[in-house]
Amino acid sequence: MNILIVDDDRYIIQALNEKINWQHIGARQVFCASNIQQAKQLLLQHSIDLLISDIEMPQGSGLELLAWIRNEGYSHTQAIFLTNYADFNYAQKAIELQSFDYYLEPIDFEKFELVLLKAIQKIKRTHSVSESHTLVEQNFWYEYLRRPSPKHYEQMVADMKIQQIPIQHTTSLFPITLSIHLDYTDDLSASWSQELRQQLEEYSAKTGNFTIASFFKLAHFSEKYFLLLKTSTESCSSLFSNLHSFLQTHFQKPIQIIVGEASKLPSILTHSKELHDFLHLYCGHAHALYQLSQLKQLELTSEPVSLASAFYSIDHRDKFDSFQQLIYKEQTQSEKEGLSSTQLLKTLYFNLTQKVGDILEQKEIQTHLLYQNEEHDFLQEHLYNSIEAFHNYIFYYIKTAQDYIQLIESNQSISQIVMTYIDHHIDEELTRKTLADLVFLSPDYLAKIFKQETGTTLIHYITEQRISLAKDLLVHSEQNIYSIANQLGYDNYSYFSKIFKHQTGLSPIEFRKSYTQS
Repeated sequence: MNILIVDDDRYIIQALNEKINWQHIGARQVFCASNIQQAKQLLLQHSIDLLISDIEMPQGSGLELLAWIRNEGYSHTQAIFLTNYADFNYAQKAIELQSFDYYLEPIDFEKFELVLLKAIQKIKRTHSVSESHTLVEQNFWYEYLRRPSPKHYEQMVADMKIQQIPIQHTTSLFPITLSIHLDYTDDLSASWSQELRQQLEEYSAKTGNFTIASFFKLAHFSEKYFLLLKTSTESCSSLFSNLHSFLQTHFQKPIQIIVGEASKLPSILTHSKELHDFLHLYCGHAHALYQLSQLKQLELTSEPVSLASAFYSIDHRDKFDSFQQLIYKEQTQSEKEGLSSTQLLKTLYFNLTQKVGDILEQKEIQTHLLYQNEEHDFLQEHLYNSIEAFHNYIFYYIKTAQDYIQLIESNQSISQIVMTYIDHHIDEELTRKTLADLVFLSPDYLAKIFKQETGTTLIHYITEQRISLAKDLLVHSEQNIYSIANQLGYDNYSYFSKIFKHQTGLSPIEFRKSYTQS
């Protein structure tokens, strides 16, 4: 629930902010403006549910602002006017513009809060009815567009009448797909689909250029979404370029949009199927905007031209970089209109994994164990989302093989490598997973190998090293004990003190005192 307060008197704005418990009445954000121009900018940037405005202001009246709001199509915005004057003409105009209430100053904040609660209840009722209709429409289109087939058109029209799906035969429909390019280091627990939908709805409300008839996540793809947009015009090139720029600016990530053919109701299933087919046939760049109307008669190579002989002449890890160069060359040479054949990428992928697997097998390395981790699974899941995602996976696959071969050909054992890493990163958070990733093993298997080779557990070794360093710092530095604990990765002082005493028989304070006295 977004609220906008407009008044040229800053004391009124301050009083409203301080005296009204906005959180209690359900406000998410409260915006403030001192004149109409500022208010218009905020209305263009945010979806405003309730306007609270003075009527008489030097740079334009609140009534003029509400008239502008109605002309811009913000019919959902409720308005409450504040004024010192009981003027019939003002009241009449406010009613004509469908304002919610007309409140005479000075403000009795308890009574005014009741007025606000009534306005918010009305907004919620309106939202509830609107959301109910929207949900029915969303579910309807999902059923017909997740696997679109032109032969279902007559049944679709019949169901539209039964479910009262609102659409005019003059309405233009655009099936589009949208994908966000994520990295493994991104917050993967975040609800990207929820945030994306919210931004699309806010952009739709702000611009009024389209409405969202359907939005759903595509099966068999990661972070790819299908949208059905309704507009009043077939000429929407600027709409999609502006939407593309808006989303990339907001998310600060590459966004790919593929726009299907402009459709009327009879052709929407055909054009949606064409879009689905396009997704499976072609792979594009992560940041690109594609329009199917501009990609007619696209013919791409689906088989490598010169890969096979060059690829299979490589049989040593020192030449692994050549794999990546060959794959990059094949992909870029086959690219047209910023697109590559998905079948070509699949062939390159299978050739690579087979060749690397052969080399690893010669060195008695089990490939499936080497790539048994979350990062590999994430990159593989996004493999054909974009050309960039494909190259990210290829780079990871080759580098992992290179690094592991280098690791096993060194003279260090697994436990020596892990202990060296622990000694150099003793002040950092050290988890079994971090250490296991270092040597390409599962955490459980690493723990088993480490115990076999050293006779002690990972946790015990880390604790011993930290306590050893703590003893040195307690004796040879003037750092306080809290600082030492924190430096060694112990955020909880009590826990550090307990561990220290368990290892040494003395608390950190007692240990320092014993050396000071001696």
